[in-house]
Amino acid sequence: MFQKIREWISLKNYQYQVTTGIYMLEPWERTIFNATLVTILGMSVYSTYAYLPAYIHNVLVYLGYTAG
Repeated sequence: MFQKIREWISLKNYQYQVTTGIYMLEPWERTIFNATLVTILGMSVYSTYAYLPAYIHNVLVYLGYTAG
């Protein structure tokens, strides 16, 4: 069972590298690319979680759907 999971993760990693084209980079370049990607993704998730509810509330108040 663990072998199948390991093979599946290895396949997904290979697909990710081929799809993004990072398979041809050096290992240190891959690390920088992945770190940048994770940082941008993390900041996007945090910003969405922190600011989107207030933004939606303000839009609904502006449109008159809720009382402010």
